[in-house]
Amino acid sequence: MKKIIFTLLLLQTIAQPLLAQTWVEEGAKWYYGFDLFSTTGYVEIEYIGDTTIYCDETLKLYQDCKVLNKTFYSYDFLGGIYDTVNLGHEYTWANSDTVFLYKHDQFYVLYDFSATIGDTWIVPENQEMMNCDTVGYLKVVAKGDTIINSVPLRYVIVEPEEGSNWIIHGIIIEKIGPINWYMF
Repeated sequence: MKKIIFTLLLLQTIAQPLLAQTWVEEGAKWYYGFDLFSTTGYVEIEYIGDTTIYCDETLKLYQDCKVLNKTFYSYDFLGGIYDTVNLGHEYTWANSDTVFLYKHDQFYVLYDFSATIGDTWIVPENQEMMNCDTVGYLKVVAKGDTIINSVPLRYVIVEPEEGSNWIIHGIIIEKIGPINWYMF
């Protein structure tokens, strides 16, 4: 009996790293292009470290989070001006299936790879530069698996829920994020 219990514990210890997905790895960066009228550029999102957020005073709960810094690099063709603007930080954490985003003193689902077709989740305001304070709703319309650089990854395809304030649609790939739109 001791041998069976030891074997099960050993298997669990070995398999645990395989089952847990790391949301953000050291050195991770994302780039999202931007073009509007005479201005072109991109937003760089970079993992810069970890922090802990005190997320529930009553229960005294803490959440370890990844800190992502956002920087906007642009060029205005009319004025001939290059500009760099720090857009601040985002705080995220992940379990094995879902990535969460900290906004307005609470965590929202950013991506959910365990969602089934038809599932929805709230997208908090994400247009800081436009001072938009509405929320939107994403609906999962398809899901699947893919292999990128020999790494198996899950993906979901989303579209806006009817009546949503956001027109977000496209594919979201595990550990990568959305392909057709800005991450936040």
